[in-house]
Amino acid sequence: MNAQKQHTPEPWSYVREPDRMAHGINVFANDGQLLIAGLDRADFAAIASLDRCEANAARIVACVNALAGLNPEAIPALV
Repeated sequence: MNAQKQHTPEPWSYVREPDRMAHGINVFANDGQLLIAGLDRADFAAIASLDRCEANAARIVACVNALAGLNPEAIPALV
């Protein structure tokens, strides 16, 4: 895999920031780099609850971290 297609190294983490007006759930790299920004509160109402968005972020982070060290091209064969 070339360097341009490599994903951000693990571990990833997420933070729920319900008191902010925007970006209620954010996913970060180990070095603090923002990887996935959440939605503002108006978007949560239209798409899903903040709890559902947090559960989705937790699942994404858990999957990424569980697959650490595996060749991304081999992952489809595991399913």
